[in-house]
This record gives sequence, C-alpha cells and structure tokens, in this order.
Amino acid sequence: MIRKDNIVKIIVAIILIVGAIVLLANNTIKWSGNNNESLNSALNVENIEDTNYLQDVGNTVNPYVEKQEDGQIENNSPELKREKQFKEIEINNIKFVYNPGNKMTTITADLKNVGTEEQKQEIVEIRIIGQNGEELARIEALIPNIKQGETKILRCSATADLSNAKDFEIIQK
Repeated sequence: MIRKDNIVKIIVAIILIVGAIVLLANNTIKWSGNNNESLNSALNVENIEDTNYLQDVGNTVNPYVEKQEDGQIENNSPELKREKQFKEIEINNIKFVYNPGNKMTTITADLKNVGTEEQKQEIVEIRIIGQNGEELARIEALIPNIKQGETKILRCSATADLSNAKDFEIIQK
C-alpha cells in the first residue's frame, strides 16, 4: 500500500517534470524565430562581455558574477548571499550557479529549522529579483520536512540564466 506522503512526493515530481517540459518546449519555440534582438529582450537573456564575465542587462552591470574554472557562472551578490528567513527556517549558504552547457541555473541553500516545531513539507515560490528591482522569474521549490534544529538542503533549477540576479525572496503559496 502506498503511503500518503509518497503519493504527495510522486505528484510533486510529476508537476516538476511537466513544468520543465513546458519550459523547454516554450524556449525551443521562441528560439526558432529569426529576430534575436527582440527575442533576447523578451526572454531577459543576458550577454556575457569580454573576459571579465560581467553581465549587462539594460546597461546594469553586475560586478558579482564570477566564471568558475569549469565554465559555470556563479553569482556572489551580497544581497543574494545574505541570510534569509522563511517562517521558522533560516536560509543561508545560498548559491545561484548558471551552467551555459545545459542553459540551467541551479539554486541551492541550507535550510535550518530554528523554530520549536517540525517544519512540514511545503511548496513555495522563489521570486528572483534583478539589478533594478524588477522580477526576473518565479520558480517553484519544495521545502522538505525539517525537524527542530535540523538542517536540510533546498535545491531547485530553472531553464534560464539567472546569474545576474541581485536578490530573491521566498513566497508562501
């Protein structure tokens, strides 16, 4: 007999897979056009300049973008790295890493339950904020069950270059 929490995990996994397929199909359709300039602005595509690996979006330069030896691009923005709070969960060790090979940004963070009760599994929305305070994207993420005093890892990804983000916030759904 399948337990109720396993059914929830299966449903969440199916939703994430369907969402990823829709995003990939949407990006493939948009990229088939010939007008790259309007396409880039519609998709908020950033351009990497020179060897400094600074990113320019609407003349806003992010000096915190750093290219790693393996070619991935990591965002070290102080606002992005600043410890955050969601309910009774401290969020720190936050990383936004863009992989140009698969065109995906991976977001990871440590989640520590500093409350007096267990944090139940919850789907949240991560709102990614750009250099000028504009919303770049919204991503769904799963906060796992976290017992009091326990630390777990938040891991989610997006099929977009979010390495130029300035900050993010977690929104309860």
